[in-house]
Amino acid sequence: MNCVKDAKKVYTCEHCNYITYRKAEYDRHLNTKKHSKNVESKSDDLFTCCNCGTMYKSRQGLWRHQKVCTASIEKEPGKEKVAPVPLVQEPATVGTDVFAMPLEISMEHQIKLKELELEEKKLEMQRDIEKEKIKLQQETNLTQNKMMEEMCNSQKMIGSAIEKMGSTTNNTMNNSNNNSNNTVNHFNLQVFLNDTCKDAMNIMDFVKTLRYTPDDIDRVGRLGYAEAISKLLIEGLNELHETQRPIHCTDAKREKMYVRHDNEWKKDVDSTSNLKKAIKVVGHQNMATLEEWKTKHPLHNQPTSKQHTDYLEICNQTMNGMLDEDDKEFKKILKRIVPETTISKDKGIKE
Repeated sequence: MNCVKDAKKVYTCEHCNYITYRKAEYDRHLNTKKHSKNVESKSDDLFTCCNCGTMYKSRQGLWRHQKVCTASIEKEPGKEKVAPVPLVQEPATVGTDVFAMPLEISMEHQIKLKELELEEKKLEMQRDIEKEKIKLQQETNLTQNKMMEEMCNSQKMIGSAIEKMGSTTNNTMNNSNNNSNNTVNHFNLQVFLNDTCKDAMNIMDFVKTLRYTPDDIDRVGRLGYAEAISKLLIEGLNELHETQRPIHCTDAKREKMYVRHDNEWKKDVDSTSNLKKAIKVVGHQNMATLEEWKTKHPLHNQPTSKQHTDYLEICNQTMNGMLDEDDKEFKKILKRIVPETTISKDKGIKE
C-alpha cells in the first residue's frame, strides 16, 4: 500500500524575509533579536494571523487568509482535522528539507541603502560647514585691519624708495626703480580690490545666488563632479561684472587667488580655504536637486533601465566629489576657474 506524504507547511516571516518548513525553526526565529527589531519598526504596517503567525500588509489580506487558514480549522472544537492533499507526490529522499532560506536582498533595497548613505554624508557636511562658519567668525576680529596695514606699509615703501633715488648711484637707482615698480604694482592691486571692487559680493553670498536645477545634477553623472561644478561656478561668475565678482586670480601660473569673504579680500591660504568651503556648499546645494531629478526619471529604480544606470553614476560621482579627502576634485575645479578669473594685464596689475 502506497503512503501519501503530507504537503509541507511553509512558515514565513515577512518582517525578516525568512521562510522555513519547520515549526521549531520558525519559533526559534521569532525569539531572535533581529526579528524583534524588525517587528518593532514594521508592526504598525502589518497584520498577523493569531493562529499560524502569517503576516499581511492589509486587513483584507488577513481576512481572506483566516477563512482558509488550516491552523484555524484545527483549533475549532468538534471539527475533524483534515490533512491537506499534495498535488504531486514527493519521494522521501534525504537532504531535501529546507531548514531556512533567507530571501535575496532586492535591487530596490540596495538603492535605498545608497540613498540613506548619501543623506548621512549630506548631514555630516552640513555640520562641518556650520563649524567652519563659527571658526571663520572668530578669526574675523584678528584680520579686520590686515588690509589697511598693507596699504599703509606700501605707501611708506614708496616714499622711502623716492628718497633713496636722489642720493644713490645709477646702479642703486636702477635697483630702487625695480623695487619701486614692484611696490607700485602691489599698491595698484590693493587699490583695484579695495576701491574698484569694493562692492563685490562675498563668496558665500555668491554661491547662494546660483540657480540649481536637475540638469546640473544630471551633468555630474555625464561629465564628472569637477567638470559639472566648475561649469556651474563659471556660469554664475560670467553673469556678474568683473568688479562684482567674489573671486580674482592675480597669478594664473601659481594659481594665486583673492576671495571676498566678510567684506574683505583674503589671499593665498585663507582664500583657498574659503574657496574650498564655497565649492563644498555648491556641491551640497546641487545634490539637493536629486529628488526632483528622480521625479522626472521614474524608471531610475528599474535595474534594467538606462535611467537606473544614470542614477547610480550620479550617486557615485557626487559621493566621490563631496568626500574628496585628498583635494583631487578641488584642484581640478581650481584649474578650470583660474583662466576665467585672472585679472587682465591691460590694468597694469601684477602680483
